[in-house]
Amino acid sequence: MTMILDKAPFKERTSPGFSRSLDMSVAELEQSLSGIAFPATKKDLIVKAMSNGAAEDVLTFIHLLPDLKYCQFHDITFLVWSYVVC
Repeated sequence: MTMILDKAPFKERTSPGFSRSLDMSVAELEQSLSGIAFPATKKDLIVKAMSNGAAEDVLTFIHLLPDLKYCQFHDITFLVWSYVVC
């Protein structure tokens, strides 16, 4: 699945309106967050994904998430689908 987001990757945030597509799947996201204890904050998600060797696109997606506490993995996958552009 490719997601089109109207945000730059966290490493390249320079100007508004920069568009880039993310190439990641829910399965990759799940693998990147394997072993995380819920509830988890956005910072917890980033730390776990980095420690699990997540791909740059997965990390970019996590950085784009709202700064909330997530009670379960479903809360995050719901947001994946809300970013999908058909």
